Amino acid sequence: MGSNNGILDSITNVKPDTYRVRITLSNGCSTDTFTVVRSPDSLQIDTVETQKPICPDDGNGLISIVMRGGTPDYNFKWSGGAEQKGNVFASLSAGKYTFTITDANNCGPISREIELLAPPTIKIDFRDTVAVSCAGVCNLGQSDGRATVVATEGAGTTGVFLYNWASGESIASATQLCGGFQRVTVTDDAGCSVTDSVRIGEPEPISFLTPIINEPACNGDTDGSISIAQRVEGGTGVYTYTWSNGASTPQIENITAGVYSVVVTDEKNCTSLPLAIEVEEPEPFV
Repeated sequence: MGSNNGILDSITNVKPDTYRVRITLSNGCSTDTFTVVRSPDSLQIDTVETQKPICPDDGNGLISIVMRGGTPDYNFKWSGGAEQKGNVFASLSAGKYTFTITDANNCGPISREIELLAPPTIKIDFRDTVAVSCAGVCNLGQSDGRATVVATEGAGTTGVFLYNWASGESIASATQLCGGFQRVTVTDDAGCSVTDSVRIGEPEPISFLTPIINEPACNGDTDGSISIAQRVEGGTGVYTYTWSNGASTPQIENITAGVYSVVVTDEKNCTSLPLAIEVEEPEPFV
């Protein structure tokens, strides 16, 4: 039991305890009473509630800290911004935040590191990739590269994903992709998206080495020839030949001077650009 032994109508700066107060009237009569001076409960964090950002890179997460003990209002200093009295911290990105808290009497402080977790990122895997048949063909309805994207995880709850390929296709297995790196955006049911690319192979374009040309022996003769045998590169498989004079072999013979063109087609029906070949002849004998 505390005692101050003073003759005062009030006292300050006393410790928590039970005090006896004697009240004496002007007629000399007195009475004793007792009063209890209590200290606040110790300052503590009661509960912490967190709300993840909707998507991994969003800044819309939330931390709420409920305090008990001490003397309200509470002051919060934190690593993400200025000191504040409110206990809700919004517009947060995923990460670790340190909070230092005192009460209205500046009691404390207590500190706590709180981690705000990010939702899972969508994971993408590409499968069943098939190269395009022809080089340089990149038109809707003509390109035939293929790939399947398999999406997992993400911030959604249903496991349903939306797909948007650069080709305009909106399914997991695209069948009209161009050669090269092709982009796909995958979106989960929370509205979170990731974009990645897959390489679609393509054959080398059909091209020509220098053809072998034999001019007619004399002006006006028909013993000239052109050969592109072993002079074609690229494409796929066996070639077929279409000449402007109707021939269909890699070599044409018994021709006069003039310009001849040839188109080469491979086994996937891919074609070369036309190659024009000029056959010259000697000057006429005078």
